[in-house]
Amino acid sequence: MPEFKELKRLAEQVSKETHWHAQIVATEEFREASGPDVVLELIAENERLCAEVCGLRKDAVRYQVIRELHWYDSPLAVVRSPKAQVKPGTDCPSEERLDEAVDALILEKSDG
Repeated sequence: MPEFKELKRLAEQVSKETHWHAQIVATEEFREASGPDVVLELIAENERLCAEVCGLRKDAVRYQVIRELHWYDSPLAVVRSPKAQVKPGTDCPSEERLDEAVDALILEKSDG
């Protein structure tokens, strides 16, 4: 992966340069450092980060929904010390089942 700090420095140098000759020199240095391979790497990194952010946003929405739930009127609740508090037979979803339950609450909330 190319050194992005150097690429950023060169781009900033091009945009700040006011003298025409210095701007031509700076532009040429930038072009040499930012070929198609560099652009393709930047695009790939951007796509990877966008996908990661999408997943994190979904988890953030789920967390916000869980935070807004109240034990006395919600179909789900968070319980502290579950081994001491939860009785046998109680449904305690976790992982994918918890995601599905929270996603159902989000869908219900958006339809209501």
